[in-house]
Amino acid sequence: MGRKTILKTLLTSTALGTGPTATTSIEVSRFTEASIYIKITAKSGTTPVMDADIQTSHDNTDWHKHTAITTITDPTITYYADVIKVTNLSKYLRLNITLTGSTPTMTTEITMILKD
Repeated sequence: MGRKTILKTLLTSTALGTGPTATTSIEVSRFTEASIYIKITAKSGTTPVMDADIQTSHDNTDWHKHTAITTITDPTITYYADVIKVTNLSKYLRLNITLTGSTPTMTTEITMILKD
């Protein structure tokens, strides 16, 4: 039997501002790998920077940093970040995103493909 893949959306055309923003959490315990895709479709402010951490949780309440994602600095529009592959998944997974800069915003789409 072949591997199954499932597409999950974490953010859909969401305008993010300063401060941490957590995406929707996804139950991933039956999967062996996640590939995360980040697309920036608009930005504003002076030198906006996005930092994101992949977080995992066993109970969907207590979150722990799994992996830091490459920083996205003042992206061109439309910008596609490198695909992030994650293994050693816990029960739940989400992204925690922080924007910095002078009054930064980024309109962001984040999707994840999960593989059995």
